[in-house]
Amino acid sequence: NEYPMALFNLGYCYFDMGNYQVAKSWFEKYLNLQPSKRDKTMEARTRLADCYYMSKDDERAAEIYEDVAMRTFNNGDIYATFMGAMSFGLIAQPQKKISMLGTIVNDKQNSGFYHRAMYELGRTYVQEEEYDDAVGCFNTLLSDKSDSTYYTKSLLELGMVHSNLSKYDQALGYFMSLVEKYPLSGDVQSALAGIESVYQLLHKPEE
Repeated sequence: NEYPMALFNLGYCYFDMGNYQVAKSWFEKYLNLQPSKRDKTMEARTRLADCYYMSKDDERAAEIYEDVAMRTFNNGDIYATFMGAMSFGLIAQPQKKISMLGTIVNDKQNSGFYHRAMYELGRTYVQEEEYDDAVGCFNTLLSDKSDSTYYTKSLLELGMVHSNLSKYDQALGYFMSLVEKYPLSGDVQSALAGIESVYQLLHKPEE
């Protein structure tokens, strides 16, 4: 009776040790058992996807995460949805990434993944040059100061977006706000670089 959980726990042992190739083999052995003999199927599949993700096999990871997400999202477990989105981004499927992140920010606003998902969604829109949607994501994060990390990162992203759109006064406003209000933020150096870049573009190097 202990045999199935022995396989499962061996997978976790090697996973915790960072030996993802061996961990993967144990999780696969567990998942090859008859369904009636395993009651942690979704957790094992999630960890299996993690093994592929950590081993840089992003395509296989995305496939498994998506399958798990379809089965667990409505139960409030959105880890696989978020990781699936990130994996699809790594294999150049931005629309898939946008779709999965959208399910998180639309339905799970109290989730611990909400701020991360909204920020990644905004960044993906920037990469796709869908700037209006990107600005909407970052402004949403600015209206919610419960996570200062993503607040400052959103100021920085908005500065860069407006700089790309040649809206230099607005770009400077976001960069300056970050530097003046959050001088200890890890994003300050990037904001200062943004300010310098804007002034160079305006041919005002003395500023």
